[in-house]
Amino acid sequence: MSEPAKGRKFSGRAFVSLTLTLICLLLILSAGVLYAAPRGRVANWGYWSFLGLTRHQWVALHINVGTSFIILGVVHVIYNFVRFLGYLKRKLLAIPALSPEILLALVLSAGVVLGTGQNWPPFSTLAAWNEALKDRWEGRLPAGPIPHAEALPLTELAGQLGISSDQLLAALAEEGFPDATREQTLATVAKNHGTVPGEIFRKLQQHLPSSSLPPRGGRGPGWGRQGGGQGPGMGFGRGGGRGRFHQEQSEPQTHTPEN
Repeated sequence: MSEPAKGRKFSGRAFVSLTLTLICLLLILSAGVLYAAPRGRVANWGYWSFLGLTRHQWVALHINVGTSFIILGVVHVIYNFVRFLGYLKRKLLAIPALSPEILLALVLSAGVVLGTGQNWPPFSTLAAWNEALKDRWEGRLPAGPIPHAEALPLTELAGQLGISSDQLLAALAEEGFPDATREQTLATVAKNHGTVPGEIFRKLQQHLPSSSLPPRGGRGPGWGRQGGGQGPGMGFGRGGGRGRFHQEQSEPQTHTPEN
């Protein structure tokens, strides 16, 4: 090792700048992955991952990287506060209060906020592309019987499928998951056994009545949970329903108005 390298002291400013750059690249990567990732009700069923990480892990990574970016940004400003303040003073004093630069910056910033809020093109284009990408995943990956079925307690999931919780637990035990409890979710059971919710449900299908098995895509007609949901036509967007599935030839359900 050369003499200059031996005598060189650790530079906190250089460390923060380099780390901030790497964190920024990770932030861009995680944002891009989540932009193109399938919706949670499809990805969380267990059949989607990218670079070895599930959608849930990418969300956690994005949050942690974003938080680290903010903290390191503050530290970076503290390290360079004197230079930063001097730069602002020189630039701000050199620019008139109503200069074209300041006015244009204000107009552009306000335009982005207003255009996004009003869903005006081209600000709505990125959101439209995002929806189109997620729609393409819908027919390519299997989804649960109801949106976010993996997050429902097994007792509630059984009710949505038209069977009792005892029947569901018995079916799970028969398929090799005897330790499942009513309070657990399908995601928890899958995690405890090193598998995914979709694989467990695939094994359970032979134990379920045909009327509780929806067509491919798994979209429900309503938003509400069992016994208190809104009926067909009240769902939020594409597959937002959490209503109980039924075939069209099944008898119509009657709803008793709440007092």
